[in-house]
Amino acid sequence: PTPPPPRGGGPPPPPPASGAPPACPFDGYFMLKGLLPAKTPGGPVTHTENKVEEKGLQLAFMPAADGAGGVQTVTGNGKNKFGAFSLKGTFDPATGAVEVTKEYVIKPRAAPRSARRGGRTKTPVRPRKAVKREPSTGGRTPKVA
Repeated sequence: PTPPPPRGGGPPPPPPASGAPPACPFDGYFMLKGLLPAKTPGGPVTHTENKVEEKGLQLAFMPAADGAGGVQTVTGNGKNKFGAFSLKGTFDPATGAVEVTKEYVIKPRAAPRSARRGGRTKTPVRPRKAVKREPSTGGRTPKVA
């Protein structure tokens, strides 16, 4: 397999002697399979398949530990519509197969507004005691018979 041309056009750089693809940004995609629930209870479930594009993946290929041109370690990072991720896996120069596992970076949650305004939080409202009241006449004087 030939690596994609570098951004800006032109032919791709030649692969290094190790048989690994060159160090340059990679563009690609993966197919995300899923299920949509039935539109009616007991109805058929719909199978979906969506293409998720990834551009500018940075991959690094480390030579095999035995130095004999065997399976190499792949590490890298990238971004897609789900967020930023790091990846780690293997590259087999004999077959050109790359297998990686992604780990998405979890964004920290924003602090509550009260914490951003100096750390004050609202004091919880204390429950009030129930007061027994007589029924209202709506401001009118009741008629006595």
